[in-house]
Amino acid sequence: SILLSQMLMPTLLIVVPFLLTLRGGEMGGRDEFLPLSCSMVGIILFMQTSILSLSSMGLEGQAFWQYLTSPNSGKRLLWAKFVMSTLVSGGISGLLTLYTALFSRMEWFYIVCLPLLVLVCASGLCGLGVGISAVFPRFVYENPAHRVSTWALILGFFGSVGYLFVTMVIFVGAWLLTTVWEPRFVLTIWLVAGILHLALTLYIIFTALTIGAKRIERYSWET
Repeated sequence: SILLSQMLMPTLLIVVPFLLTLRGGEMGGRDEFLPLSCSMVGIILFMQTSILSLSSMGLEGQAFWQYLTSPNSGKRLLWAKFVMSTLVSGGISGLLTLYTALFSRMEWFYIVCLPLLVLVCASGLCGLGVGISAVFPRFVYENPAHRVSTWALILGFFGSVGYLFVTMVIFVGAWLLTTVWEPRFVLTIWLVAGILHLALTLYIIFTALTIGAKRIERYSWET
């Protein structure tokens, strides 16, 4: 039910800027639609990745100890949680971003790159969230609202905000460089920015999941 609600929520939120753009049956200004829709997609992505990734471990409940008796390792469990949350949150936000780009009649470069950027951001946020939830798990509560520890919420929030801030610095810096350098360097600048962001995302994913796996494999029974 939690997963289903996370999949249906974006449909309701993304309708808001679309309806505001339709005025009297005619299409309103697309320039007004773009910033509002992008803001909605950003909110959707942040909420989905935070809720799904941070609660993914706690949703196992006390059945988690049955999993530890299986041949599967804690590392495999974390990677499965990471893939699931990334596909759900990144897939939905990526499709909404593609819809926004097509509706706003962007250039093909942005139509291709923006959904990919959203997917990479989703993977970084989900990797961070799953790793933190494994370091600070909570399995004793049956209520899903109580299955995320306080430290996981705090570190997950600041970690996600920090990751998004560095992402903004990379791409805003790249955009500023494109305004002062010659046009022939524009593609190179965006390519370097994309590589830096991808390297940062991969580092966060592997570091968070590795630390989380070491913690979860040594976790003892809670009373």
